[in-house]
Amino acid sequence: MWVIYRLAVAGSAFLGLFTAGAHARELAGQPIAKEKAAQLVEAVGGAEVWSQSKSFMVRETVYLANGETADLVVKRNLDDITRWISLSAESFEYEEVLDVASGWSGRDGNAAAYTPEELAAERRGLEQSPYYVYHRLAKNDPMLRVEWLEEENRLNIYEGSERLLCWFFLDGRGNPMSWANIYNERENRHNYGPLVDVGDANFPKWGAAADASWRFEYLEAVFSDQTVKMPAL
Repeated sequence: MWVIYRLAVAGSAFLGLFTAGAHARELAGQPIAKEKAAQLVEAVGGAEVWSQSKSFMVRETVYLANGETADLVVKRNLDDITRWISLSAESFEYEEVLDVASGWSGRDGNAAAYTPEELAAERRGLEQSPYYVYHRLAKNDPMLRVEWLEEENRLNIYEGSERLLCWFFLDGRGNPMSWANIYNERENRHNYGPLVDVGDANFPKWGAAADASWRFEYLEAVFSDQTVKMPAL
């Protein structure tokens, strides 16, 4: 059952919540980078919803490179980093599941399992996506290190000291203007429109892949204190 969180967190209250228990769990990195990370989490809905929720569902309208429009529903478990995609386009249906130990994808009902190598590669990419990063930032995950590059308005997110998970370009209030990572040895970047309330969090009104592969509009986000069961093939 989806459980809706309705939040209205004042800035000062948010900062206290974000840093509560910091003696036990604290991000690594510069003080300014931690401040920017806190602003980012607040901008996208607040530390409470992102740290306490176990899963969320989002509905989107997607505009594909072939000119078709598609309806997209994505369900994600935040702690174990899993995802279930259902996409319905004008000329085809697509479904994909990335679970902890298995995964599969298929078009028009013809599905095939990922090999262990394919699953590992997909999960490495999945853990870099912004939603799981928001969750970990909101929880003050001590395995993350943040770095702020003032001249670029860029917040880098590292796993430990060395592995760069992703980065965000932020405006002066911490709103994300874009997100990017390295996927298949290439930069994978999405540029964002202004944040809007889509239910339980604030997501960009629209986003667009920098390589023109697709555009998307967020319609609804529903967060839950329950995990989603990923369907098997």
